[in-house]
Amino acid sequence: MSIQDTIGPEKMEEILVSHLKENKIFREGPQPWTIRRSSLGGRGMFATRNIEQNELIFIDAPLIIGPRSVGKHLQMCVCCYKNECPLFPCDRGCGLPVCSNQCENSPKHVNYECEYLRSLVPTCGTDWSLDLLVAVIPIRALFMTEQQRKCLAALQYDETLNVDHEVGLLKKNVANSPSKKDMELMKRVCEVFNTNSFETVCVHDKDHFVSLRGLYPMGSLQNHCCIPNTRHHFDGDYRLYVSAALPISAGEEITMSYTSLFWDTTLRRQFLSMTKHFACICIAAVVEEILYKTSRQILRFMQKELSVLVPWCNYLIIDVKFRIISYFGRSDGLEWKDLSDNELDMKANYCNDLLSMLDVLNCGDCKKRGLILYELYCTNLEKMKRLKQQVNIEMVDENQNLLKKAMVILQNDIVTVTTFKHDQKYFEQLITV
Repeated sequence: MSIQDTIGPEKMEEILVSHLKENKIFREGPQPWTIRRSSLGGRGMFATRNIEQNELIFIDAPLIIGPRSVGKHLQMCVCCYKNECPLFPCDRGCGLPVCSNQCENSPKHVNYECEYLRSLVPTCGTDWSLDLLVAVIPIRALFMTEQQRKCLAALQYDETLNVDHEVGLLKKNVANSPSKKDMELMKRVCEVFNTNSFETVCVHDKDHFVSLRGLYPMGSLQNHCCIPNTRHHFDGDYRLYVSAALPISAGEEITMSYTSLFWDTTLRRQFLSMTKHFACICIAAVVEEILYKTSRQILRFMQKELSVLVPWCNYLIIDVKFRIISYFGRSDGLEWKDLSDNELDMKANYCNDLLSMLDVLNCGDCKKRGLILYELYCTNLEKMKRLKQQVNIEMVDENQNLLKKAMVILQNDIVTVTTFKHDQKYFEQLITV
């Protein structure tokens, strides 16, 4: 892989500070991070002092955000990203889908991609075009500020890859071709996105959310490690929050994982090779996509078939357990009231198994730990709800401690906040922080 890296660490750090200030998220005083050369490849982020576990290291804002270019469920409103409601073409003739008059008339739509596409004359007539929706991110790059353009120019990308899929779709679906200058910038954006983009999410309610992608300059400077020392989440404004999952010593590189913590080494390396175009050399073990069945079918498969083929500590078993605790209590036909007492006990046991596995992996207060702690807390709540008069103060206090630990890790995460509000309605006064 040939990675462009023309800007040194010191200049990169200056650009990042300017980016944070422009977005009003720069925290005054000495920063806990700095940019240096990394043994993992190119530039990296390093701790300037000892960083405590769970300490917030930085907040980042996206240069650009928009729909993903590949995958399922790409159809969505170009403005608010809703995808569960009827869509109609923008009446101005830009060829993009909107869900309401409010979105259609939103200045962030009308004055940017809408105006630009109308100047190119879309060929989709009175309909809207999925191809043009996919091309929105490179189009939005044309409206970046001068500071944002400096930030984009400083980010690495793989020069050996030809990644102008979105630009090709744009040219194919308009009568007037973009200018050479616009084409060059849009192609550069596609290259940088291919190497550096993050998957983020727009949450509408507990049952409806859509996957997006964004370009986060600070996050882009974190190299991959299969046992990362940070976790991250996004808030409702798509800002990226990176916190320490483990204590980080001064001078230590600040890393994140580009894969799932529960994937095995082979799958992890295949994913990194295909999507990030490098071979991981760090050592970690612990998912393979194996099942697309109902939640109870997944459970039966693990108990009756998978457990016979592989030991209980195998990564496949671990992944299936995580799927089960994520589904049971949360899926249609498997809501809390639908679960048997045995299924509640099983979910609690699996939560404890996974927490023990994270301890063995030395993952610290990673996001998965927070999610599992919260699921265990809700499982115990449902059990206590059924016990009624048999609940004592010790049980309540012990369970409340699980919630406090989970909230330390998951605080401000937009998905968790939405889930928490829904659970409050179900469990009523039993949930308190």
